Amino acid sequence: MKINQIVSNTLSSNVYVLTEKNSSIIIDAGCSLNEVKKIVNNTKVEAIFLTHLHFDHVFYLKDYVENFNCPVYLFNSSNVNNNNFTLKYMVGNFSMPQNCYKNLKNINKIKLNNFVINCYHTPGHSFDSMCYLIENNLFSGDTLFCNSIGRTDLPTSNITDMKNSLEFLKTLKFNNCYSGHGEKSTWQEQQENINYFLLEI
Repeated sequence: MKINQIVSNTLSSNVYVLTEKNSSIIIDAGCSLNEVKKIVNNTKVEAIFLTHLHFDHVFYLKDYVENFNCPVYLFNSSNVNNNNFTLKYMVGNFSMPQNCYKNLKNINKIKLNNFVINCYHTPGHSFDSMCYLIENNLFSGDTLFCNSIGRTDLPTSNITDMKNSLEFLKTLKFNNCYSGHGEKSTWQEQQENINYFLLEI
């Protein structure tokens, strides 16, 4: 499996395109469609997985859905038009796609063609935060960063939830962690990172 990281020039968030043979999946939607199409190339996009609904991770989602005609997996689709989840008021209005969502609220694992996606609800930064473990690679959204964790002072954030999520993520085994912003980190680095912040919060 090949992992391609695209960094949004305007939103400073990461989008990941994972390719295996003739298939791709996309994690988050904060980069322009043109940038993503360069990486997807001629592969079939099986699905888009959202780590959470904050605007910097979903801003171009409608473009992706219209172009790739694929489902979108997220914690709970009932939140897609809720400003407390999207933080839309910070950037002005933008449109979310409709009738394309698949909820992960009670789902732990999904197999899509060449991909097996382990899905973990990790609230804290936002109530709908999800992490995905794919072939020993953790895609953590804004729950874990290289040397930090997601902020917990936003609508639907919760410090107690974050602590519980960190305790859970500490038990996971993975090789590398790919965050919603910044560079990737290793399991060893995240053990130190998580331990530090568990003492701080």
